[in-house]
Amino acid sequence: MNTEDTIAGIRAGRHYLIHTDGACSGNPGPGGCAALLQLFDGLTMLKEREIKRAELKTTNNRMQLRAALVGLRALEVNDTPAIIVSDSAYLVDGMN
Repeated sequence: MNTEDTIAGIRAGRHYLIHTDGACSGNPGPGGCAALLQLFDGLTMLKEREIKRAELKTTNNRMQLRAALVGLRALEVNDTPAIIVSDSAYLVDGMN
């Protein structure tokens, strides 16, 4: 089964969609991250929650990773599949 078939199978049932982003000003410098968690049953969104974090001295890559981590840690039901959406090649390549 390829990745697209796997994702289509997950999206047909109950699943989380986690949108993440992180950034900093300077490298290192002050930064922040956020994760938007959405619980779906098929195409119907059941819940939505936003989580934000900040650090005084950090890096952009650290904030990208932290966004995914805080999103995964916040899941209410840990056995429900989750799809993480990120614009960070560092995070995506690391997960793949």
